[in-house]
Amino acid sequence: MNPANPVNPVRKHPMFAAVLGVTISYLLGSIPFGYLAGKVLKGIDIRDYGSGNVGATNVLRTLGAKAGIVVLLLDAGKGFVSVLVIGSLAVRLGSPLNPYMVRALCGAASIIGHDFPIFLGLKGGKGVATGLGVFLAAAPLYAWLAINVFIVAVGVTSYVSVGSLLMAATLPVLMVIFRRSEWYLGLSLFWLISVIYSHRENIRRLLQGKEPRIRRKARSPREHQ
Repeated sequence: MNPANPVNPVRKHPMFAAVLGVTISYLLGSIPFGYLAGKVLKGIDIRDYGSGNVGATNVLRTLGAKAGIVVLLLDAGKGFVSVLVIGSLAVRLGSPLNPYMVRALCGAASIIGHDFPIFLGLKGGKGVATGLGVFLAAAPLYAWLAINVFIVAVGVTSYVSVGSLLMAATLPVLMVIFRRSEWYLGLSLFWLISVIYSHRENIRRLLQGKEPRIRRKARSPREHQ
């Protein structure tokens, strides 16, 4: 090989940029900010408290509003950066795939990373904040409309789970109505399915009338329901 003319890995392997982008997005999504907040702020494992989840809602209930808001923003940031920065960079590096497809794959990878983080034995959060960050980058107007649905739903019911489910369900509807990219439609359907799956216990408790409302603070040690 001529050292003056190094081989461009993207040209040699056209899928390299997309695969690299998806991998980095997954690793970024795997960063457990809720878990780190518990360790840094209180020296506790957040998984042993409240619902046992590492997401922003359990952080809010266990560590307080300020910690919950910070973790919410950081978790959303993972999805936002995966689409807007990593996905866009993969496209610029010369990925032969459709640009919307690359960004959608990076967004999905960050959600999977949050739900199944390699750093916590594949047991993570519920992907709501991270998914929201994905759509704030991919389709910001529709994401803000979905946020309004969340706010109204939580305000009316006091159930964060209901707001999360309705917010995720809003995105595919908006994608169809406004005829957005089929890749973003697919991404929105993927997010909805992942949110339904991660909230399966919440759905069961809702049907049984046992789901805790946002005003109720979780107790510790961990409450298994």
